[in-house]
Order: sequence, then C-alpha cells, then structure tokens
Amino acid sequence: MSHHTGAPVSGRKKTMVFILLGVILIVFGTFYAVDWMNYLYGLENLYTSYAKGFVSLLCAVIAWMIGTNYVDKKDALLLKLAFLCIVPTDILMGIVAVNSKASAATILTAFIIGAFLSITAHVLLIIRHGRGFGWVRPSKSGRSVASALALPLLFIVMGAATFLLLAEGLSKVGLFYPGLAYVIIIVISLWVAWEAVRNRLYPKINAYIIAIAITCWFLTEIFGSIYNIQIGTPSLICFNIVWIFYTPTAVLLALSGYRWKEADGWE
Repeated sequence: MSHHTGAPVSGRKKTMVFILLGVILIVFGTFYAVDWMNYLYGLENLYTSYAKGFVSLLCAVIAWMIGTNYVDKKDALLLKLAFLCIVPTDILMGIVAVNSKASAATILTAFIIGAFLSITAHVLLIIRHGRGFGWVRPSKSGRSVASALALPLLFIVMGAATFLLLAEGLSKVGLFYPGLAYVIIIVISLWVAWEAVRNRLYPKINAYIIAIAITCWFLTEIFGSIYNIQIGTPSLICFNIVWIFYTPTAVLLALSGYRWKEADGWE
C-alpha cells in the first residue's frame, strides 16, 4: 500500500455520497420501469436514454468528489480518467441505441467509438487495479506457477466460451473484431480486479468493491452483445437487462476510490 493515503470519508461528504446514491437508485427504478413499458407496449419513450447517461454522470460526480479521501493520489487520478471515458460512452450508446431514425452505419460507428472508449477505460482501470503488478512474479506473491495461472485461466475459459457462442452473430452485424478485442480486454480487466482481492492490493472493502464492479461489467457485456447481434425477442429482453448489471458497475467503481476505514481490514 502507498504511504500517501487519504483520510477516511466522513461527515458532510459521506452524507452527500449517500444522497447521490439515493438519487441514482430512484432514477434507475424509473428508467428500468420505462424500459419494460417500452418493450411490453411497443412505446418509444426516449427518457431511458437520457436517464442512463445521467446515472453515469452522477457516478462520475461521486468519483470526482473523492478529494483527499482517496486510497492514494494515483489511484484517484486513474479512476477519474476512466470516468472521463465511461461517461461519454454511456451517453453516446444510450442516445444511439434508442434512436429509431439512426442508420445502420451511424449505429455501427457509435458502437465502435463506444468500444474504443470502453477499452481505454479498461486499460486505465487495469493499470489502477494492478497496483504496479509486482504480484505477477511468483517469487513476489509466494504462489506456485500453477496457483498463479489458475485464476487467469478460469477467466480466459469464461471469456472464450462466451465469445464463441456469440461469434457468428457478431460477424453478421460487423462487430466480430471489435467484439474480439473487447472480450480480450475485459477478461484481463476481470482477472486483474480479482487479483486485487487475492493479493490484498487495496483495503479489503475496496478490493471486493472493485472485483464485484468488474464482474458486473463482464455480465453487462454479455447481455449487451446479445442485444447487439439482434436475434429478436432475446435481444430486446437483454437490452432491458444490461443496466441491471451496468448500474452497479458504475456505482461500485465510483465508490471504490474512497478510503472508507483507517485500517486496511485484512485479518
């Protein structure tokens, strides 16, 4: 852990964070309801598009409010930079996804730009969560090579199986290579996030918040990909499911930047 740690969040700022979480929960409930009304009654209410972008922005505000309540300065900076990629992606994807007048070329361009920004966000988060990557060396972690490789291999198998199931559909909509690039980066991100837990790279609560956040992001991309390949009813249902996982992703990432307790909490 860095010696340049911040003070635990408390008082008015902690209250403000929880107020913002309350607003996010309310907005999430409203757009989730509208998504299903759109699906069940064939409506085209655009509220959900803007509400989702607003939730993403509120999560960024929570992250940008960290101030001196950080785990350390570098960690807070990388998180804030990641949100500079995440927010425009969510706004762009949200607006294009519900715009029935958008051409196929416009939608494809938007998804490619979104994928690029998402990959940039993941790279920043991988650097953040890796904490110098000293744990990669078995001599430093104290693990056998087999033990060290078990976790990344698990996520590689999960990612490969998911991609193979969706590969044909992604090819049909021109997203095979962007999809391949994205699955590689998100598998690495998922692995590094759980290494933060295994190697105690953060205070205990932060490490688990990070790991759960990136796991939710992985699930988000599975459902998002099923929506993207446009296979009828399953895709439409997956559109409504995406933000069940993505809202916790954005919220937990924002909260992961705060120092919640004085001690690390690892026994």
